[in-house]
Amino acid sequence: MNVVWVLADNFIARSSLRDFDLSRNKLLRTLQVTAWSDDRLRVCSSAVAARLLTYALSTITSPVFTEVTALYREYHFCDVEFPWSDRPRLRRRSLAEKAEEASPHSRRFEAFRRMHKVRAFQLVLCADVWEEVGEYSVRCLKEAVAAEQARRGFDINFPQPGVIYRSRASRPKPQRLDSALP
Repeated sequence: MNVVWVLADNFIARSSLRDFDLSRNKLLRTLQVTAWSDDRLRVCSSAVAARLLTYALSTITSPVFTEVTALYREYHFCDVEFPWSDRPRLRRRSLAEKAEEASPHSRRFEAFRRMHKVRAFQLVLCADVWEEVGEYSVRCLKEAVAAEQARRGFDINFPQPGVIYRSRASRPKPQRLDSALP
């Protein structure tokens, strides 16, 4: 599988459009991008990220290109928090937070619709999260798809996205060196 990673952090603000030209990759099948988030993109807005991705799509010449996979991480879900440990956990959220979480999904779907007009693709939403919050994250993405179906619907011009889960591998626990000594 040929995958192109597009960085979506401060790098974008210092890049030229040449960095997003995908025309040389003749066997590109899937373009994987991190789902942008207004609070995560301090230097550039989500609108800029969407324009850069739209430009990148317009440069694809691969005849086998079919899919854009948007990777969602723990920080995309307001119920996921990282307490003192490095492992995520769920917390209860208020109704206001639940409503607030729906807004970015709606804006992303609008951007993906505009991108789809430039180049047809199947959109896949991928919960790329730790196992502890995998089921919750997939449920949130499925709810976002259902809300978009109810709000605007999907059709031949913008087909319903798939939702998948990719568990992040656990890091091995560090071992104390002095415990290995006799």
